[in-house]
Amino acid sequence: NLARSIHMEGPHIRPNAVTGRVGSSLRHAAVAETGARPHLIFPNPPRRYMKFFWRRVGHTVYLDKVRHPGYRGKGYLERALREVALRHGMRVVEIPI
Repeated sequence: NLARSIHMEGPHIRPNAVTGRVGSSLRHAAVAETGARPHLIFPNPPRRYMKFFWRRVGHTVYLDKVRHPGYRGKGYLERALREVALRHGMRVVEIPI
């Protein structure tokens, strides 16, 4: 479960800044936060097909690839950080890791 996998470090309070980190070790966590571009999905070998129940057509389909349309991402961690910072009169500065 993604929500249970989220961990935090901090807050670390300094005279001129409050810092901390939030994240998850789950592979799909970054996609849930920031999204993904459109891409192809293939079955894991030795399988040659993937099996899905496709709601739109109402039955199970077998596909050799799927054209994933992409995903915008929820941005829930960043949004929460910005809301808390604003409430306390702070600004958010992003530092790439």
